[in-house]
Amino acid sequence: MKVLRKRAGDRIQFTDGRGNMAEAVLEDTSKQLCKARIIEVKFIPEPLPRLHLGIAPTKNHDRLEWCIEKCTEIGLSSIVPLICDYSERPALKVDRLHKIIQSAIKQSQQFHLPILHELQSFSNFVHEHKSTGAKYIAWCGDAHKSLVSELLPASETTILIGPEGDFSEAEIQQAWNNGYKSLSLGHNRLRTETAAIMACAAFQTINLQP
Repeated sequence: MKVLRKRAGDRIQFTDGRGNMAEAVLEDTSKQLCKARIIEVKFIPEPLPRLHLGIAPTKNHDRLEWCIEKCTEIGLSSIVPLICDYSERPALKVDRLHKIIQSAIKQSQQFHLPILHELQSFSNFVHEHKSTGAKYIAWCGDAHKSLVSELLPASETTILIGPEGDFSEAEIQQAWNNGYKSLSLGHNRLRTETAAIMACAAFQTINLQP
């Protein structure tokens, strides 16, 4: 009522974040109450391929919130906060992040809520994350391929983004040992949140439907 200036008779959409979309018509609106009558419910399939983003939370929580909001708007299936060797944030405001993700899918008119996994160690994730798709780790080292040339279209993908101090050499080796390929995000050294957004945008661009 306040933001979109909706009135009685206007149509709105609801989602449960599980693919169900309900179209409804507003019947009663006031500052204290809003009533809507559902006129149609249909299922929207989950967009494919899926993208799983493993990211080390930034020291500044506002930057992490902004990052997750924008990555959700761009599109991804799950977010895995990772504790890395050089991480500086051992805890998350999980409830607030859930609210940000919910708001972001409404803003971007999506119908599937990305899964926000529990904070876990880098080692645990790379050993236990079983994916049949492509797996990549983005880092600042040399001698690895660029994001655009390496990403595979139409393939379920996992991309790992490190903390401000990057991944340690031990973590890079763990990732390689578990089937991850190295990625370069270009010549510029990016902040964690910038790298995550760039990775999500590149993935969605490569998989744009004609």
